Amino acid sequence: MEEFREEMQAVVNSMVVDFNKEIKALQMTEPANKWELQACRAEVEAYRVRVETLEAQIKVCKAAMANSGSIQVSTTLKVNVSKPPTFHGANNTKETENFI
Repeated sequence: MEEFREEMQAVVNSMVVDFNKEIKALQMTEPANKWELQACRAEVEAYRVRVETLEAQIKVCKAAMANSGSIQVSTTLKVNVSKPPTFHGANNTKETENFI
């Protein structure tokens, strides 16, 4: 029983040493993590400002749409069609039918 207790104590001591090493490693990386956190916060703030700007622009667009009443959009397409040649002959029905 005493042997088991000594083995357990050795395991616990080993775990404490390992935990202390991990704690020191985390403490050394903490400044880098703080910098990353600050960079993330700055990026989130920039996105927040951008969203607020876009929301303001949407409000302006909605107000303009409401004030303009109904908007009618008409699109007309112009197609260039070649004109048929003009008839330069006599006004004879027979010749007109032959031309067509």
